[in-house]
Amino acid sequence: MKAEDMVMVIENRKGQETNSLLTFDDFIKQHIVPFANDKLEAVFMARELMDIRSKKIDSWADWYHSANQSFYARICANSQEISYFLCGTFNDDKNFRFDEDISSKECLEELRSRGMTTDGKHTVGQYSYQELGRDLAVGEILHNFNGCDYKLLERFSEHNLLLMDISSGQFLVGIDTRLYLRQPKFAPEKQEGEGETGIEWGHGLYLSNMPSVIDFARLKREYSKPYQIEGREFDIEIREILSRVENIKADTLGDAIDKAMEMYERSEVVLNADDYKGVDYIPVKHTQR
Repeated sequence: MKAEDMVMVIENRKGQETNSLLTFDDFIKQHIVPFANDKLEAVFMARELMDIRSKKIDSWADWYHSANQSFYARICANSQEISYFLCGTFNDDKNFRFDEDISSKECLEELRSRGMTTDGKHTVGQYSYQELGRDLAVGEILHNFNGCDYKLLERFSEHNLLLMDISSGQFLVGIDTRLYLRQPKFAPEKQEGEGETGIEWGHGLYLSNMPSVIDFARLKREYSKPYQIEGREFDIEIREILSRVENIKADTLGDAIDKAMEMYERSEVVLNADDYKGVDYIPVKHTQR
């Protein structure tokens, strides 16, 4: 099963929201067939959901079962969107819950195979990685295991690549970029060569999304050499990633960000081990001694 085969569902009963993940078939059985007045209405309801995905609209289909019961649905776009959904990014109710009992068994198994929990966290050591040796072509669209897709604009060297985020248009240099086949360690009946293909880089240099402010010539000079420096001692930054989604009421997105900053600075929001999302190992400088 792919992330794009899952339907994200938010059910609202008197302001209390319950999330679930369903296959398309289960979604039809649970939320369309019981409430559609006839077959034609059922077709229109299903078509609305498919249109949102095909047109890549950033919205949700919504229906009302009764005065106090409604639900919102959207077909997942990628792995990153699953994480956002499980963390409650799309919920108005801060005390929402995820209901495994009404979720499709196939979706829950896919989460486990991806090393994901139903609260949006990742377990450690769920994947095995096999490096693939093929050359990457300029113009190729490459998937990253963070859920984003990147276009390869230029190869500064074999493994130092100039990339552009397809969704945001942001440029970056992927340093020591490798192509891997990722497979869940504990997936049943794992076949050789079967899994998710994607790139990972040792360090990312994140740039603007405006080409006019980027010195591409300097980047090419700096990163045209392979990312291999000999020596016996190196400085490596170990950066632990902590992340939490806070539901903030505000008139605008800017006001919400300002409130989040104030809450953090006043220690009203304190991140801890429960908010762990991952770790990066970043070369700070290379000093040959």
